[in-house]
Amino acid sequence: MPVRLIKIPLLNANDDSAELVKWMCDDRAYVEAGDIVAVIESTKATFDVEAPISGYCAHMVEKGSRVAIHAVFAVMLEDASLDPQELLTQTTPVSDPTTERVWTKKAEITAKKLGVDLVALAGKLARAITEADVVASASAAAKPLHAISDLADDRYVSRRRERVLLIGGGGGGGALTLDAIFRTTHQRAVGILDNNPELRGKNMFGVPILGPNAMVKELWDQHFFDAAIIVVTAQIDQRKELFENLVSLKIPTTNVIDPSVEIRANVQMGTGNLIMANGFIAACVALGDNNFMASHVCIEHHSTVGSHCTFGPRTATSGAVVIGNEVKFGMGVLVEPYLQIGDGSLIPSGCVLTQSVPSNSVVKMQNIQTIKGRG
Repeated sequence: MPVRLIKIPLLNANDDSAELVKWMCDDRAYVEAGDIVAVIESTKATFDVEAPISGYCAHMVEKGSRVAIHAVFAVMLEDASLDPQELLTQTTPVSDPTTERVWTKKAEITAKKLGVDLVALAGKLARAITEADVVASASAAAKPLHAISDLADDRYVSRRRERVLLIGGGGGGGALTLDAIFRTTHQRAVGILDNNPELRGKNMFGVPILGPNAMVKELWDQHFFDAAIIVVTAQIDQRKELFENLVSLKIPTTNVIDPSVEIRANVQMGTGNLIMANGFIAACVALGDNNFMASHVCIEHHSTVGSHCTFGPRTATSGAVVIGNEVKFGMGVLVEPYLQIGDGSLIPSGCVLTQSVPSNSVVKMQNIQTIKGRG
């Protein structure tokens, strides 16, 4: 049997060494191929190192040692009595390539689902493989996608409905958005992106879930869609991050507005807004970018709404209210006229707001209920 070396793998491109934090077998203990023999740690990751073949694992360094990348820290022997140092000087060692190729457990699981060859990918990247690397590789290997054709759209290209790509759309927000788009006459949904790998290849209302959010640039370059809409409804930080990424990539966003929404005269509206059924936007309202308004939201006349805000169902403002950026409203919030609500504030469900709210504030309610018998 040739001498099999186990080397310190490259876990992070910026590291020149890693620490052997734990031996999982005794020196010269017999292990089976695939058994974990040691745990190593870089500045950013911890990895289990497996035995490349069955045999006796001879320790070449002590626990807690820092070892240079690609340096030998263990040798697999066919006989526990053999001297690994002597063998290294007398024979030509064989280093099993698999011991130098590492990937996270999530990367391994995702690779199996997406059919990605981890060994080939490790050879290209020459570093530790993450789940994101696997997803990106699968996306790059896929054949160019083309939005499902529509005979009416294809025949009258000048009047073609806007092809909309949903981002973050594998949950409830995606279903609500598709329901609104299906009832419009100027838009059609052509695909959904979602970071959950288990959703890839599935459909929502017949619209395919194509892959992770990171695919948006690839699909845009393929002219797969005309504009995107972010359908994350609860996490303001995530909505803002996704929107700003689209802006940086120069990918246009669109407004998706349920046909039942009433929009009155002289309304100014940005882009990326998602307005659900039975909403009301009164005259002379100014609405920013990337806001989500659930069903039955009412914004009264001469009010101003910033960007990246979310409104729960049946929230309503009176006239001339000024709302900043990244404000989160619960369900059934009522706002008196002329009030100002600062950036980053949180207004809980059922609140009747009677005074202005400074930036980055949380409104607390004292709700005392008394329940008595009917006798």
